[in-house]
Amino acid sequence: MTEEEALRAVAAREWGPLPDIGEPHIGVNRRTWRAGEHLWITGMDSDRRDVLERENRLLERLEVAFREAGLSFKVPHVAPSQSGVTVVEEGSWCFRATVHLAGKRPDGESENTYVTAARTLRSLHGALRAEAPELAVIPPFLSEVESAIERCLGTRWRTVTHDQSERDLVYTAANLLATRLSDLAELPCQLTHGDWSAPNWLIDDSGAPTAVLDWQMATIAPPIVDLSQVLSGVLMFSTVQIGRAAPAITAAYGFDGDIELLSAAMVAYWFRNYWLLRDEFERDPRVGGGIGGVERQPGRLRAVLAYTALGH
Repeated sequence: MTEEEALRAVAAREWGPLPDIGEPHIGVNRRTWRAGEHLWITGMDSDRRDVLERENRLLERLEVAFREAGLSFKVPHVAPSQSGVTVVEEGSWCFRATVHLAGKRPDGESENTYVTAARTLRSLHGALRAEAPELAVIPPFLSEVESAIERCLGTRWRTVTHDQSERDLVYTAANLLATRLSDLAELPCQLTHGDWSAPNWLIDDSGAPTAVLDWQMATIAPPIVDLSQVLSGVLMFSTVQIGRAAPAITAAYGFDGDIELLSAAMVAYWFRNYWLLRDEFERDPRVGGGIGGVERQPGRLRAVLAYTALGH
């Protein structure tokens, strides 16, 4: 039984007849389908059922926490199955459903999108600050970066992309982080979103955020790691001039700390992503964007290392 066959069988049994199932969105370690007008169904290998269950617990808690904090935006609501559980298995796969949320993707070519992202992130971090570390979906960010540094500098490893600079870029990032990770570790840590990019939140017609999506990377980290992803969005995924946008972004968040440390957080994020995505691809070539997702990682490191080299 293929994953899509399992999806159709379990959807009909657990969430009722669905008129259509769209093409899958490929995530870091999962695939998600639009199912009809009202549901999204996410699938993973059944041996990773606990990952979906942890994310479901987090989403259920955040619905309450955001309401208590008076936040206007929502998180995906987990839709129980006909059998009364939030994660169901079919063959070697497991699935969960969430309810469709209203809103549209923000414009990745607008500087205001990234300023709004920083302002929204400030409110989000305020609500997350009081939440228990046990709600994190994946291991603590800094420990993952530290392990990746040890792996890079302390073991023999092969390159996996066609980028001729892959090894040099990864080593450069590891050596930079070997000197700056202790500074990041001195910062207060809390529950963070872990993947704060423009496609992961929705807005209404006025530009106000309506929903925050994709909590699969939620982790314990210094909040500036999330903030660094706003700068990464400008740098890598837009034609907005980062030199002009960066001051407005940090001001919107209320960041008045070490800008160079913020840049180091960008490097740490993409260095961790390099190792994460290559491992996910080797485990399952269908996720993590496939080989294309891995192939893009040296370029991501090249961009943030160049930005850091400018003294930002």
